[in-house]
Amino acid sequence: MLGGLIKMLLTRIPKDIPVTAALAGGFGLMAFGFTALFLDPRPSSTAGLGLLFIPIWSLVAGACGYALGLVIRALWNRLAPNSTFSRAQRWVLPGLLVLVVSGASLFGWWEVLKVEVKAKPAVIIDTGKLERQFVPNSDTFVRSSIELYQYDRSPPPISWGQNNSEVAIERSAVRIRDTGMPNREVVISTSALDYVMRIHAAPLYTKAESEPLLAVLICGRATGRSAIVLVIAPDYSTILEERLYRFWQLDRTALEIRKERLTGSENIVIGSGCEKSLVIRHKTDYSINPERTHTSAFH
Repeated sequence: MLGGLIKMLLTRIPKDIPVTAALAGGFGLMAFGFTALFLDPRPSSTAGLGLLFIPIWSLVAGACGYALGLVIRALWNRLAPNSTFSRAQRWVLPGLLVLVVSGASLFGWWEVLKVEVKAKPAVIIDTGKLERQFVPNSDTFVRSSIELYQYDRSPPPISWGQNNSEVAIERSAVRIRDTGMPNREVVISTSALDYVMRIHAAPLYTKAESEPLLAVLICGRATGRSAIVLVIAPDYSTILEERLYRFWQLDRTALEIRKERLTGSENIVIGSGCEKSLVIRHKTDYSINPERTHTSAFH
């Protein structure tokens, strides 16, 4: 029955161009949307709304496709009013429909793959001044971080040493810039986080620097479980930027400054309430204990 319907509706050129365009638009968008929705390994908390809105937008896409098909058919009739087609050529429209729907589904899969590649834990910038360890930590607490941004609040400024900084949240980036000299800034891409939920920061005093560094932790949406940690120098250059898997609960203050018991040096500790924490310390402030095993923070 379906084959007969397709043969009746989609093999008459140019009469069936609007119907074919409508089906391509509607089913193409539906194939793209549902493929991306069901293949997403880290769906957002509102992903279920896609089951409602994808069909609605597919109807809109179908209507737009039908309107476009009317324009194409009108131009066809004006430019080639007496054109004829063989039996094989009449299957061009059904073939195009299958290609559009299949291509849209593959494009949905490709978009999911690109997002997952972007979100994969990785060290983005490492100048070699800091070392990172993923170990249990019981060092002495020094100071907690300041919450610079929460999803429903305006970001306050932060003072660290002689610097006063403010945070600007953009669609796919976070800017941390000097309030007195806006041209001094660091830009962090947050496209891997989907959107920013929280930002915490704390100054880090080291023996190697006369001015404190600034440790910043940017957390994405709750179900995405991705975060970015970076350490900024007083001149707003990036010493370390790492994208990592968020192994702590989002509602916890995950960034703390603690003091190494053996050397008295300050360390950055992320996920202090967890079994193991990400500990970041300045290499010149700390003599590496050869008995400790270094483990990457994203394993």
